[in-house]
Amino acid sequence: MERLHPEQFWQSVTGSLEAGEVPQQTAERELFEETGLAVEKEGIEVQYAGIQNIYPIHPAWRHRYHEDIQYNKENVFVVRLKSTCDILFNSNEHREYRWLDKQQALELCSSITNTRAIDLLV
Repeated sequence: MERLHPEQFWQSVTGSLEAGEVPQQTAERELFEETGLAVEKEGIEVQYAGIQNIYPIHPAWRHRYHEDIQYNKENVFVVRLKSTCDILFNSNEHREYRWLDKQQALELCSSITNTRAIDLLV
């Protein structure tokens, strides 16, 4: 999915924990908010990939964090679909989405941690 800001920044579904959530709940909520795909409705399984990344906060999102917070912790989840489908992407956050094969995704992806996840899991 291409984010609105920064321009030409491609990455998978992402999001932050809300109060009282555990990472699994966040992954399922963000999947729905950003794609319209609902776990309970679609019978989709969101699985923890066993990967956790710690990385510096991207300058485009620095304003969302207290100045003392310099790094994010990311839990990687996987959703395996039987086939591509239309999604209802959040136009407040994203410009467009594309279904890509592994090589195309690796070439287009802007996020280093997303690139590693694609390389390992696809």
